[in-house]
Amino acid sequence: MVKYPRPLKKGDTIGITAPSSGVTGLFAQKLEYAKKQLKKLDFNFIETESVKKQSKLTSAPAQVRAAEFTSLYLDSKIRAIIPPWGGEFLMAILPYLNYQKLEEAEPKWLLGFSDTSTLLFTLTLNLNIATAHGPNLLDFGSTPIDQSVLASLDILGKEPGEEFVQNSLAYYQKEWLQVTDNYFPPH
Repeated sequence: MVKYPRPLKKGDTIGITAPSSGVTGLFAQKLEYAKKQLKKLDFNFIETESVKKQSKLTSAPAQVRAAEFTSLYLDSKIRAIIPPWGGEFLMAILPYLNYQKLEEAEPKWLLGFSDTSTLLFTLTLNLNIATAHGPNLLDFGSTPIDQSVLASLDILGKEPGEEFVQNSLAYYQKEWLQVTDNYFPPH
């Protein structure tokens, strides 16, 4: 039977780590704005050291990224982990995860897509826990926050077995847009 994390509620702490690519420059500014908007929704944050670093398309060496993810997952104050975005090299951290320690910890929500899907899939299969394929943290950095992105918080706040309705999105993205072409307050 799949284990479900406790529902995410206002006042809870969200862990931010970059298990693949880090964010720098304008993307780091967008991350700060996303945190500011989520703070207004009454969420708190713990951010790992490598989130705002980038070298060779990763935030840090694989062992460091695995350790940072694990530290958040084992931290009892954290209710959910939401990476800023995906990347290309998350699979390099998988051999460095201590699945036994992770399985012994209380499950928590992991939300994201793109390269983060690799981690969602791995944790669901190895730990038998529910994970959530949905927006990354940077998706909370637009003004206004899209209703589909906000709905992900509502879904993570449901009790196991509680029903919800998922609607088709009003928009889709057919290409990767320049972040400078998307409106968000820069500070």
